[in-house]
Amino acid sequence: MEKLKEYGFSDIHESTVYPILNRLEKKGLFIGKRRSSKLGPPRKYYSISTMGIKELGRFEATWQIIKDNVNTILKEELN
Repeated sequence: MEKLKEYGFSDIHESTVYPILNRLEKKGLFIGKRRSSKLGPPRKYYSISTMGIKELGRFEATWQIIKDNVNTILKEELN
């Protein structure tokens, strides 16, 4: 949550992020590990799995195509 806020996603709440992380973990794309915390109950820390890295590569390729197509449309609309 701290990193998301650092990058300007201040409107995103834990109630949105953690269900997504749980779904990604169930799909094997993330790994969740519980660690003890000095501030209270154990906390869960997530990291991307090998399968998650592969899926991220596929997503980035798809995103690049979408981004290029949107940019083409916007350039045409501005001309």
